[in-house]
Amino acid sequence: ILKIITKPQKVQGKVWSVANCISPKEFAFTSGLINTGNSFRQKYGTFTAKIKLGDPSAKSAFWMLSDKITPHIDVCRTLNGKVAVNYFAAVDKKTRGSVGSKYANDFFIFSLEWSADKLVWKINNTEVLTQTSDVPQEPMYVLFSGGLDKPVNSMTSMEIDWVRVYQPKK
Repeated sequence: ILKIITKPQKVQGKVWSVANCISPKEFAFTSGLINTGNSFRQKYGTFTAKIKLGDPSAKSAFWMLSDKITPHIDVCRTLNGKVAVNYFAAVDKKTRGSVGSKYANDFFIFSLEWSADKLVWKINNTEVLTQTSDVPQEPMYVLFSGGLDKPVNSMTSMEIDWVRVYQPKK
């Protein structure tokens, strides 16, 4: 099992901003991110993982990107105490689906089925959201990450049992 641990810990790091580019910053937590940006990208198919997201007040995510910040697909993400599935076609075009906090503290199978005309999110093979407009048409890579929007008092972790990506049927 891969664990991405998020914990309170003061550390010096670097932050990017439009005005200053990259500058030093002190952070109050540490976490991690793993992605396939340099090794694997795919257009269409099924993207699935067995994950325990952990504390829903922290940010844990199984998501997808291409070369820019949008399109951006959250196959699953903890956000504001809940589990969500999201799609950001552009900065001002968002589709969000909240599925509650019950999917955070145990293992569930989160999936995205992506075709030329549709995105379908599933949890344990049950459909939770469908998007049929602005479907991405470029290869994307997979990311798993932890993080925080506000401080937490203890360590939390996202646990990933397995990840599978299937090409579409021809």
